Amino acid sequence: MEPNPRSITEEVAADIRRAINALPPVHQVEPQDGELVDNPRDGYIRLQDWAFVQGFSLVKESSRPGRWILHCCHFSMYISYRKKINGWAIGYTHLGHNHPMNPDPFTYIIHRGRRISYDKAVELAKGLRSEVSYRKAKAILKNHDLKLERKEFYNLTRRESTKKLNAQEELEKI
Repeated sequence: MEPNPRSITEEVAADIRRAINALPPVHQVEPQDGELVDNPRDGYIRLQDWAFVQGFSLVKESSRPGRWILHCCHFSMYISYRKKINGWAIGYTHLGHNHPMNPDPFTYIIHRGRRISYDKAVELAKGLRSEVSYRKAKAILKNHDLKLERKEFYNLTRRESTKKLNAQEELEKI
């Protein structure tokens, strides 16, 4: 899928192309009903990669032994263990969407990390989070050609505070 240049900036379109080109070629094409995958996690990654290329994201509706169900509004797929083949395979429940595809798949939380500059922005923002406001951090990030949304910036400390520390990390904090 080529990004729609009328609805996104050329910079975002270039980031989308880079992210798509970084995917395995088989993940860039529509999965086939019955396509084999090694395990549910690999199937999930494969389907999210394809969803990114198309401009949507999938949500895991449920996972139970033997079956993961993924959906986007009315669109629904699953990854199931099939005894006949003694392996995991992708299947479709409903292929229709009730919305247009998003020209900027980075707007979906699950796809934000695909942006090459995202990890750099998060690392720099972590250092700024306790020191400056979002407005100042946004300006600093912009000087480095980086961007992070307000909510992501303020959630950086929340993620850090909810992270479980191992014994060594607890000692270092003291």
